[in-house]
Amino acid sequence: MLEIKVKDYIASVCNVGSLFVNEGDFVKCGDNLFNVESQKISTVIKANFEGKVLDINLTRGEYLEPGVVVLTVDGKVIEESEHLSVEQK
Repeated sequence: MLEIKVKDYIASVCNVGSLFVNEGDFVKCGDNLFNVESQKISTVIKANFEGKVLDINLTRGEYLEPGVVVLTVDGKVIEESEHLSVEQK
């Protein structure tokens, strides 16, 4: 099981825009997960893993908190990410 977090430098200044995945979806590396917005700049966060999304802890419009797990996934890491940190549980 993977716990997915947004890296602190993003979480401290951004809020959640659109969500592109749902619980139960199978995600492949490179798929769009959600976007974050800050001062009219929007960044799409892409998966660096593949697997089934078990839990989503994001709500459109909420500000991201550093260190908070945003997705729980049954899967494996494929590559490093500029925006996400992943912890294997």
